[in-house]
Amino acid sequence: NHRRIGVMWGELLQLEQPVTPEMVAVMMAMVKISRIANDSTHTDNYIDAIAYIAGAGELATELE
Repeated sequence: NHRRIGVMWGELLQLEQPVTPEMVAVMMAMVKISRIANDSTHTDNYIDAIAYIAGAGELATELE
């Protein structure tokens, strides 16, 4: 659950507010992109990154 992860990350980083669910998804995509930069042969990282970005878009527009 992105909301729960955002709360946990916010507490860990001692932020005043939790990390938003859409930013959690963006940061998870960045993890996958980092893995691609390290080893571009694992196609599942590309698929996962796309899924995280799509999810971020859905979460961001859910509030509109």
